[in-house]
Amino acid sequence: MLLATCALTACGGDPEPIRAATAAELQTDLDQVAEAIDAGQCGRRVDAPLQRLDRDVGNLDDIDADLRGSLQDGVDRLAELAQQECEDAAAAKETTETETTTEPTTTEPETTTPPDTPTTAPQPGDGGQAAPADPGADPPGQGKGKDGGE
Repeated sequence: MLLATCALTACGGDPEPIRAATAAELQTDLDQVAEAIDAGQCGRRVDAPLQRLDRDVGNLDDIDADLRGSLQDGVDRLAELAQQECEDAAAAKETTETETTTEPTTTEPETTTPPDTPTTAPQPGDGGQAAPADPGADPPGQGKGKDGGE
């Protein structure tokens, strides 16, 4: 910034210096660019003062052409640096957001189904209720015993 201030006031040169009011306007625009970049607020907050600087330096007809050329080169370089700073800040922000973003995980509750219990069809005279089948028992009417036939 010291170099920009020195150039604005035409330090050490014989040509017509930049008027104080014009130098102050240019310095304000330079400060706004720096503040916006430092705050990570690129876009319009950087572009507007850069456009004013470009326009105002281009309109400095009453100063030495070499000084005006140097100022224009400085504004052009500042625009390049501002763009690079903004791109770097955006990339760093994107990287940080990507690294810190985690997807929430959900666990589905595990459900169990009880095993099927075999049942027999209701028999006449048992009230319409099906009784659980005994896997080792003989089917009704075929068992051993007083009604079973053996």
